[in-house]
Amino acid sequence: MKTILSTIILLLSVQFIHAQNPSIKGTVTDEDGIPLEGATILVVNTSNGVTTNGSGYYEISNLNAGDYKILVQFLGYADVTRNVSFSGTLITLDVQLETAVESLQDVEIIGRRNTDYKPDVTFAGTKTATDIKLVPQSIAILNKEIVADQGLFRLGEISENVAGLTRIRDADGFNSRGFRVNQGYINGNRALIGTDFANSTLAVQYERIEVVKGPSAALFGNSSPGGIINGVTKKPLTENRASATLSYGSFDTKRGTADVTGPVNDAETLLYRVNFAWENAETFRDFQKNRAILFAPSLSYLLNENTSFNVDIVGSFNNDQAGVDRGSPVLQGDLFALPISFNTAEPYDNRQNSSILLTASGSHKFSDNLSVNVSYTRSDFDQNFLETRSANRFTEDGTELIRNINDRITDGYSDFVTAYLVGKFKTGAISHEAVFGWEYFENQQVSETRSAQGEINGVPNLSFNNRQIYDSLSDLLVNFSDVTTSFTSKNQYRGLYVQDLIGIGAFKILGGLRYENLDQDAFFIEDQNISDLIDNNVILPRLGVTWQLNDKINVFASYSESFQPQTLPLGVSDVEQIRGVDALTSDQIEFGTKSSFFGNRLLVQASLYSINRNGRLIEDPASSGGFVNLLQIGDEVSRGFELDISGRISNNFTLIANYAFNEIEIKDDTESIALLELEENNPKHTAGFWGKYTFTDGFFNNLGIGAGGRFVAESQIVDTTPTAITDRIFFDSYFTARLGLFYKIDKFNINFNLNNAFDERYFIGGLNAGRVFPGAPRNFLVTLGYSF
Repeated sequence: MKTILSTIILLLSVQFIHAQNPSIKGTVTDEDGIPLEGATILVVNTSNGVTTNGSGYYEISNLNAGDYKILVQFLGYADVTRNVSFSGTLITLDVQLETAVESLQDVEIIGRRNTDYKPDVTFAGTKTATDIKLVPQSIAILNKEIVADQGLFRLGEISENVAGLTRIRDADGFNSRGFRVNQGYINGNRALIGTDFANSTLAVQYERIEVVKGPSAALFGNSSPGGIINGVTKKPLTENRASATLSYGSFDTKRGTADVTGPVNDAETLLYRVNFAWENAETFRDFQKNRAILFAPSLSYLLNENTSFNVDIVGSFNNDQAGVDRGSPVLQGDLFALPISFNTAEPYDNRQNSSILLTASGSHKFSDNLSVNVSYTRSDFDQNFLETRSANRFTEDGTELIRNINDRITDGYSDFVTAYLVGKFKTGAISHEAVFGWEYFENQQVSETRSAQGEINGVPNLSFNNRQIYDSLSDLLVNFSDVTTSFTSKNQYRGLYVQDLIGIGAFKILGGLRYENLDQDAFFIEDQNISDLIDNNVILPRLGVTWQLNDKINVFASYSESFQPQTLPLGVSDVEQIRGVDALTSDQIEFGTKSSFFGNRLLVQASLYSINRNGRLIEDPASSGGFVNLLQIGDEVSRGFELDISGRISNNFTLIANYAFNEIEIKDDTESIALLELEENNPKHTAGFWGKYTFTDGFFNNLGIGAGGRFVAESQIVDTTPTAITDRIFFDSYFTARLGLFYKIDKFNINFNLNNAFDERYFIGGLNAGRVFPGAPRNFLVTLGYSF
C-alpha cells in the first residue's frame, strides 16, 4: 500500500512541475456540453499532439512562440480547426464539436463514439438504432467505461449497477424482477454462452452490456419474464487506437488486457479490432483458482455507403482448478458456522471450458427508406470437469457431509440465423419505422457422467470437526459406477415477427407481434421426446406508447408477453405426466418515465411494473417411492418499482445509481406449493451507486476519486435437505462499499480499486442448505494502463 501511495504522490509531483510550463489547454465537448474522452488535438505541421482525458481536458506544452493551427478530431464528429497566436503564456482553448452528418447504422458494424456512462442508442430494444428514451421498456445499459472504472472483470460482478438485478450464485446466475435470468444473447443474437457449470464470462470483451427488463419475447423469442442479458462485443473503429493494462490484486490476482483497432487500408473501408484478456488468480475460496484466456478479433468491411459487413469471433478458455464452486453447506441452520473460504471440493478437482462464438452480420440499404439486415451466430463449447461435491445430505448428527464424485464431459453447439427488413416511410403526417423478420435457432448439448457416491464407493464424508485434505484422486479408492449417465437435449426455435414504431406528433407507438414454434427434445437413459406433449406454438404481442412531454421528459406505458419451454426435474421417469400441460407463459404491464437532466448529460429511468407468470412445473414434495409427481403452479405475480440513473452531473462528476423494490405473490393455495415456492433469492429492496469525480486543474489535475456501495435487503431460500433444522434459510441484509483512485499522466493511467472496504461478511444467495454462496471479503486491485 505504501508503494502505491508513493507512486501516486510522485506522479502528482511530476505533473505539478509539468503544469508550470506555458501551454495551450482546454476542454473538448459535444453539442450538449458533454466532455469527449479520447478526442485528438494536433498542432498542424508539428509533432505535437495529445488526446483528451475522461473530463475532455487536454494540455499541449513546450511550444515556441508563434502562430499555429490547432486541429481537433473525434470519431463521429466534424473536424474543427482553430488558429492561435502563442506568445509563450498560457492560452485556454475550449472546443465544441458537432456530430458529423452521417447515417446512423441500422446494425452495429463499427464501434460507438461515446465514452460516457450515459446510454444513448439501443439496438436491443427495437432491432434498429433507437434513442433509448423512445423505447417503452426499461433497458439498463452498462458501457465499458463503467466496467473499467470499477475494475470489473467478469459478468457476474455487474449486478450492483442495475436496478433489480441480483446474484443467486457464483458464475452468471441472476434474478431480475423476481425471476431467474442468464446471459443468453451476444450482439443481439441468441447463443449458448456457456453451460450451467461454466465460470462467469469475461465482461472486458464487451462494448456494453444490455439488460432488457421484463418479458421480451416479441423480439427475442422465448425468454425469462425477468428479461434478457445481451453482451455487445467491441467493434472496429475508423481511427487507430490501442491500449493495454496489467493488474495485480488480492488473492494473487494477475490480469492483462489489450485492445487494438483501426483501419487496414487508406480508404478506411476495411477495419479491424482485436481484444485480448488473460487471468491467473487464486480466490478467497479454498482450492479455487481461475485460469482464463480470451481472444476476440473483429473485422468490418464497409463496401460502400449502402453495404457493410462485420465478423466477430470470441474464443475463450478456462482452466479452473477445484472445478465448479458449489457453494458452502449450512451447518445446523447456522450460516456463519463455517469460514467463507470453506469449499466442499478437493485440490484435485478441475474444470476446463473452451468455447468459440462467431457472429457474422451484414447490412444493405436499397434506399434511404428500405434496408435488409442478416446475421448469423455459431457457438461451440466443450467442458470437462471432475468435482467432489455435496449430495446435499448430512449424516444424522450433522457433523459430516455425504459427498459424491462426478466426472463429466459435455459438448454442445448452437446455430442462430436471422434476417429482417427495415422500412422507413410516412402515411400523411404519421412516420413509420417497420421491421419484419424471421429467426431460426437450434442448440444441442450432450453430456456423459460417471459417478461414485458415498463412502461405500470410496468417497469419504467431509468431516467438519477434523477435515482431511486429498491432493490427488489416486489417494482414494474410488469405485465409479459401471453405468454412465447420458443426457442429450436438443431444441429448435422458429420465429416470425413484425414491429412498427409509429410517430404521431409528440407520441411514439411501438407495436409488435411474434409467432414462435418450439421443438423440444430431452433424452435421458432412453429416448424421451416431449415435443408432442406440450403445445409450444405461441403468438406473442407487444404494445407500448411513449409521450414526449418536452425535450427532457418522456413517459411511457407498455404491455408485453413472453413464454418459456417447460423443463422437467431430473427425477421424472414418466414424461406422460406432462401431456396436455400448458406452456409456461407470462405478461407484463409497465408504466415509467425516461428523462434527461443536466444538459442531457444524465439519464433517469423510473418504472412501475406488474408481471404475471402462469404454469411453472415443480416437483411435488409429497412424491415418494422414487416416483416424482409434478405440480403446475398457478399465477405468480411480481410487482415492483425500479430507478436507474446514469451519466454526468457535471463535467467532472460521473454517476451511476439505482434502487429497486420487488415483491412476489403466488396465487396458489396448494399447501406444498405454499411451503416450497417462497420468494427465493429475491430481496425486496436493493440499491447501488457509484460516483467518480475528476479534477481538471490545479495541483490535483487528472486525479480521479471514486466511491460507491451496494445495499441488499434480507432474502430467503427453502431448505429441503433430509436433515434440515428449519424449512427456510434466511440471508441477512448487507451493505458493501467500494473506493477508487485514478490518475492519468500523458498516455499512462493508474487505477486503484478497493472492494468491500468495510470487510462485510455476507451471502449473495443460495440454492439449498448444501449450497450457499458467500461474498468476497475486502480486496484490492491495482491496474496500470497505457494508451497509444
